[in-house]
Amino acid sequence: MSRRKKLPHGRKKPAPKKHEPTPAERDDALVADITRIFTCYTEIAHDFVHQCGANLEDLDCDILYNRMAIEMWSGGPGRAAELVEVLNDYLALRERHHAALTALQPRLAELLATPAHDHLEPIEHWRDLVRKRILSAP
Repeated sequence: MSRRKKLPHGRKKPAPKKHEPTPAERDDALVADITRIFTCYTEIAHDFVHQCGANLEDLDCDILYNRMAIEMWSGGPGRAAELVEVLNDYLALRERHHAALTALQPRLAELLATPAHDHLEPIEHWRDLVRKRILSAP
C-alpha cells in the first residue's frame, strides 16, 4: 500500500498553472462577444451610446489641446500663420464631430428607453461575418 508523501512543514503544493488562452481561443472569444453584442438590438444600442460618450470625452480633451496649440502658435515665428490656419481647420473638424456625436447620443439613448428584445438570426451567419470582417481586417 502506498502512502502520499507529506510536504515539509511550511511548504504548500504549487498552485496549478492557469491555462493561458491560445491566439485562436482569444479570437473565438472576441468573435463570440462581438457577435453577441451586434446581434442584439438592446446591446448594440447600449454599446454605441457608450462609444459616443467615450468619444465625446476624448474630443473634449483633444479640443482643449488643439486650442492651446493655436494660442501658443498665434503670432509665432516663421511659418506659424500657416500652421495656425491648419490647426484652426483641424479644430473646426473636431468641433463638428463633437456636435454630431452630441446629437446622436440622445437619439441612441432614446432607443433604449423602450425595451426591445430583437435579435438577428441565425447567429452562425453573423458569427461568420464578424470573423471575416474583424479577423481579416488589415
